Amino acid sequence: MNVTVRETWDGLADQWDEQAEDPTNYFSRRAVFVEQLVTRHVPPCTTLDFGCGPGNLSYALAKRGFDVHGCDIAPKMVEKAIQRLSGLTNDAESRFKATPGDTIPFGFSFDLITAIDVIIYVPDYASFVQMLSRSLKPEGYLALSCTNSISFFTWLSIALLMANPRSNPHPITAIRNLARTGIWSGGHVDPKTSKQISSAAAFDRLFSRLGFTKVADFDMIHYRRWDKAPLERRGLNRMIARRFGWNHVGLYRKRPDSAP
Repeated sequence: MNVTVRETWDGLADQWDEQAEDPTNYFSRRAVFVEQLVTRHVPPCTTLDFGCGPGNLSYALAKRGFDVHGCDIAPKMVEKAIQRLSGLTNDAESRFKATPGDTIPFGFSFDLITAIDVIIYVPDYASFVQMLSRSLKPEGYLALSCTNSISFFTWLSIALLMANPRSNPHPITAIRNLARTGIWSGGHVDPKTSKQISSAAAFDRLFSRLGFTKVADFDMIHYRRWDKAPLERRGLNRMIARRFGWNHVGLYRKRPDSAP
């Protein structure tokens, strides 16, 4: 991950810290659903949140008895995480560390690694998953998310930007990025060299190819009235959300026969 991404997230640390305290915020609500996904299928264990941000997911899991650790490319995000977790543990400073983005700054393995809203910022999804897998215990779990570019939220964002191009200093670039990745910045990744994935089905196939079995998943559309209980979607509702939701979150377990 490059310096531009690190500086961007450092500059957002205060904003994201405030959002973590707002239960109505989309990202706060998603953290709650990720916690529910994990705790339904994984008993309390040693966890790492890669790209921990201000630590809201780690905080939620710590309250459920998980032995939490975290890392982030933005030092200011790490500071926020340490502050948030200091009330639950007396060694938060040793549990949350900065990372250059391509390594894990801990010398031991984890039962569960989460990386929510991180993979869009790496050019090669397979290499990133393999890097995480090397710090995972045998038959450990990964919980990751991807962004779907063909989503209701993306279409609406593009339509609003086309109707009011002055709302963004670089409207053509923003539209191109939204269409390619589902986010305004395009993840700061060169589209000519990236090996990214932008659908739930392709994401699941990637993990299967890399030696993981899917345990469970959910999809969020990004509108509160449609995202009240994403883990409970069934039938046509689930099919629509899986195809046109903005975020796909999957929990995968490492197969015993997979390479270390």
